[in-house]
Amino acid sequence: MIDHILRRDLAELTALADHVETIHAGEAVILEGLSVLLVQIEQEIKKHMPKKEQILFPQFL
Repeated sequence: MIDHILRRDLAELTALADHVETIHAGEAVILEGLSVLLVQIEQEIKKHMPKKEQILFPQFL
């Protein structure tokens, strides 16, 4: 499930955010940096999820 979110959904959100930032550069200050933030979130999730998947998730099965 996490792989699905990381590989598909988060990557798609990052691409869409980058597209919106490019199209509306200078118009929507609130959106500036959104794609960078999404990339940082993806990196943090990738860093922390292997441990969670090995230790925590098996306990739920």
